[in-house]
Amino acid sequence: MSISGKMAARDFRKKYSILKPTLEEMRSIIQSQGYNIVEFNAIFNDEDVALIIENLKLDNLISEQKGFTYTDSKNRLVFVHEDLSEEEKINVLLHEEGHIFCGHIEEHTYLGRDVQQEVEANEFAYCLQNPNTSDKSIFFIKKNKIWISVVSIIIVISLVGFSWFMREKQLYGDYVITDTGNKYHQSDCIHVKNKTNVHRLTVEQFESGEYEPCGTCLP
Repeated sequence: MSISGKMAARDFRKKYSILKPTLEEMRSIIQSQGYNIVEFNAIFNDEDVALIIENLKLDNLISEQKGFTYTDSKNRLVFVHEDLSEEEKINVLLHEEGHIFCGHIEEHTYLGRDVQQEVEANEFAYCLQNPNTSDKSIFFIKKNKIWISVVSIIIVISLVGFSWFMREKQLYGDYVITDTGNKYHQSDCIHVKNKTNVHRLTVEQFESGEYEPCGTCLP
């Protein structure tokens, strides 16, 4: 069953981790899918290419098309005109990959007769050639997730450190208090030494007037 060109382009980009495919990347992907890429010329072809065209009776297609896909029980071939520019070859291969990736090859020996399939293949090629902002963002995050994780950790640590620094700034000197007392002490005062309920005195607590200096360590 075929799927829409936009959905297929999204899945293709995710599967192959490619934002905007190059010619060599498209050649490699199509070949990895079991297809042979045949470059042809409408006027003259090498002996091997000419023999393929003759045996499969593709003369009319060769004279009319810039590219097409042909499949049968023995052959899985993607044809592309050798005189096209690199950009044109990419467009042709993306269009044919659209047919392949959308599942069109199961229905026809020669792809190009079904209007809906042509629309899907064109849509697939266009989306891959023109990534939108969302595509670029997702691709950037995926390709740089380790770097982004490191930066995120650094930011978290910095925020924690800043929070601690700000908290330290709000403390009043090096004085300490207990949970139940109303005096503040030196940290080594005998009245608080070895106690577990000791806390640093804050500026807010000092200014509240609720605490007064210890008569022993702060006479």
